Amino acid sequence: MTLTTPTTLVLTVLAAATAWTWGGALGTGVAAGFLAGATVAGLVLLVQRRVAATRPAYVVHAVLGGFLAKAMAMLVLTLTVRYVPALEAVCDPRTFLVAFAAAAIGILGPATFDTLRIVERRASAVRATPQELGAR
Repeated sequence: MTLTTPTTLVLTVLAAATAWTWGGALGTGVAAGFLAGATVAGLVLLVQRRVAATRPAYVVHAVLGGFLAKAMAMLVLTLTVRYVPALEAVCDPRTFLVAFAAAAIGILGPATFDTLRIVERRASAVRATPQELGAR
């Protein structure tokens, strides 16, 4: 199991408990923000792992592109919650923004370590000589 999975599960429980405790528009903002942030972070993570496994030279590009994608999604979704009256009535934009950022940043740390492990494994496999591969 990767480090990302238990971290995401713990953060989900914390966000759900906070949303349940606060209730109302504040709680809905926490729940919706966390779910949106975790979804975007998960999609970005899929792309980063795919790049790490197939073209490790472009991992930095994938990480920076992922950061930009998360920032753009956070901006667009928060402004949508803020300026669509029906959404703002049931979902607080401030708690949405904070929960989105917490999810994206909270998942980012362990996901980075997991991606680095993929790059390390690929690099060590490439460095293996034919004699080493035959000895295994």
